[in-house]
Amino acid sequence: MTGYTPHPCKCKNCQEIGTYIRNDIHGEVKANSVAQPTDILEATVWFRGRKYTILYIYNPPANNYNPAHLNDTEYHQTILAGDFNGHSPLWGYKDHNKTGEALENISHTTNLIILQDRDSPPTLLHRAHNTLSRPDLTILSSDLHHKHNIQVLDDIGSDHLPNLTTLHQPCSRKFERKTRWNFKKANWSRFKETADNLLTAIKPTGDDPTSFAHRSLKVS
Repeated sequence: MTGYTPHPCKCKNCQEIGTYIRNDIHGEVKANSVAQPTDILEATVWFRGRKYTILYIYNPPANNYNPAHLNDTEYHQTILAGDFNGHSPLWGYKDHNKTGEALENISHTTNLIILQDRDSPPTLLHRAHNTLSRPDLTILSSDLHHKHNIQVLDDIGSDHLPNLTTLHQPCSRKFERKTRWNFKKANWSRFKETADNLLTAIKPTGDDPTSFAHRSLKVS
C-alpha cells in the first residue's frame, strides 16, 4: 500500500492481523497478548500534537472476548476497532453471546461508546444462512464521539465490508505575536537626555505643530 508502513502482528498464535500507518504520521505498534486467543494490536500515534491510542482487535467466533485489559473507567482519544464477533440486540442481533455481553458492560461502566446500533449498515453477509450482521464494531472514548464520521465502504474482496471512521480535529491555530514595549528594560536617563535635546531644538517662535510632532516621535 503506497504511502503506508505495514505493521503485522508477530505473535506466535496470531491469526494474521495487521495495521498500516501513513508515512507522514509518527506511530508505534505493539502486540497485546493479554486476551489471547483474541488478537490485539495496540497502536500509539501522534497527529497534530495529539496522542491517540488505537486498538485493532480480532476475536474468533467461538471465543468469549475478555476485556480485562480495559481496566480503567475513563479513556481519552482512544479507539477500538475490529471484528469482535459479539452478539447483542443493541447492534441488531436477535441474541446475546458472552462477547456481546462483555461489550455492553464496557459501554455501561466506562466512557467508551459503541458507534454501531441496530440501524447501522451491516458489514457481513453470512452466505450459509443468507443473513446480514454487524460483527465489526468501532468504539470511541467519549471525547471523540462528537468529532467523528463513520461509513461502510464497498466490497474490497472480503466477506466483510470495511468501516471507515474519520475523526475531525481542528488544526492548531497560529497567532501572530504582537510587538510590545518592555518598559522595565528602558534606558530612562538616555531617553530624558535625548528628549531634552530634541525638544529644546524646537524654536519657541512660530506655530509649527508638524515639526513638534516629528521630533516627539523621534524621541520615542
